[in-house]
Amino acid sequence: MELNNLIKEKVDKLIKFRLNQGVTPVELMSNIYNEDYIEVKAKRHFDQFFCNVSFYDCDFFTDKKVRVEYKYTYDNNFYLQKIVSVKNRNEQIIWSRSEEETKLLNDIIDAFSRVDNKETVNFFIKNLPDDLQELLQNHSIMVS
Repeated sequence: MELNNLIKEKVDKLIKFRLNQGVTPVELMSNIYNEDYIEVKAKRHFDQFFCNVSFYDCDFFTDKKVRVEYKYTYDNNFYLQKIVSVKNRNEQIIWSRSEEETKLLNDIIDAFSRVDNKETVNFFIKNLPDDLQELLQNHSIMVS
């Protein structure tokens, strides 16, 4: 029964994650009133929306002020998809929705693989939204 609770907890976490939009473009735009931010930009390109915020931060090693830019990418429903940090012309992905979702799915798949009773697995999967059922089926977890 403990494994069933673990699966339920992980599935609930995945559902909450998928419902959470993340920081919204409006919240980012309001940062222009914060004196630490020097620039806030937004643009749309086809079915994506981009927000960039820039500020100065102290370099970790030299204590010099360095311009930092965060690039936020949204889908057409304004769900945050990715955050990229740009510092000294180096881009680094800070957060990715697809990577986070993949980690959660892998946790669920791992938990499902430890269940002896496939009816339990099917019960959980059949009660998920259709798109999540499809994702799990694409990862070789079949619903009979």
